Amino acid sequence: ATGQLDETFEHDNIHLQGFEQGDLLVWDNRSLIHRARHTTTPEPTVSYRVTVHDERKLHDGIKAA
Repeated sequence: ATGQLDETFEHDNIHLQGFEQGDLLVWDNRSLIHRARHTTTPEPTVSYRVTVHDERKLHDGIKAA
């Protein structure tokens, strides 16, 4: 089990990030699995995706563009 869909799953390597206005979170999709747990508050949220292309392999057998 990975905990991706199980709200009760716990593991030492799972991090739950809380946010406050002005926070910025950056991660490398090649190094972890992530899931968005959207807020239940009425405030709007804004998300941006940035993709970096470099020479590091994305997966065995797949080369960076």
